[in-house]
Amino acid sequence: MDTTNLHKVNAMLHGLVRDGLLIEVEKGTTKRATRYRFKLAM
Repeated sequence: MDTTNLHKVNAMLHGLVRDGLLIEVEKGTTKRATRYRFKLAM
């Protein structure tokens, strides 16, 4: 996968967190990706 695609996906995920659709559950490390969950209740 191209690094520019990874940057776009990262920006999109952060936008969904900012909009309140996703919650960042666990911050990523060098060996594991950041974990997200859908925010079901507003």
